[in-house]
Amino acid sequence: RPGDHSMFNALIFWIALPHEACHYLTARALGLSAQIDSGYTSVERGDWWKEELVLLSPLMVAAVFLAIGTRQLVMSLTWQMQVIWFLWWIDAIAWMMACAKDVRDALTTWRDRASDRVKLNQLKLLQAIGEMNWSWEAIERPLWSSKLNPKKPSRN
Repeated sequence: RPGDHSMFNALIFWIALPHEACHYLTARALGLSAQIDSGYTSVERGDWWKEELVLLSPLMVAAVFLAIGTRQLVMSLTWQMQVIWFLWWIDAIAWMMACAKDVRDALTTWRDRASDRVKLNQLKLLQAIGEMNWSWEAIERPLWSSKLNPKKPSRN
C-alpha cells in the first residue's frame, strides 16, 4: 500500500540500530544511564567530555572501519577481496555521513557550553565590580560624611 510506511520505518530502525547501539554502549561504559527508543538513544546528562564522547562514538567506530577497510583494500591480492573491502570502505563512508547530525549536535553543545562559560565569567566580573563598588562606598562614605575642621592658616 502506498500510504503504509511501517516496513520502511522498520527497515530504517534496523539499519540505524548499530549506530544507536554505539551511543548506548558508550554511555553505559562511561557510567551514564541510557535507553534506546524508536530511532534515537536518550542519555542522562553528565560531564561535558562524557556527553561529547557519547555523541561522537559512532563516528569513531566509522573511522576505525574506514581505516581497516583502507588497509585491507590496499593489501588485497585478489579482485574478489578488493571488491569486498571496497564495499566495506563504502559502508564506512556512508556510516560517517550518517553521523553528520551527531557532529553538528556535538559542535552545538560545545558552543552552548562555551557561551555558558562566557556568561558565567561575565556574571563573576559583575559580581566582583559590585563588591569593589560596595567596598569603595564603605571607605568613601565615612570620608565624605565627616565634617572638615577648618583650620586657620598659620602665620609665620
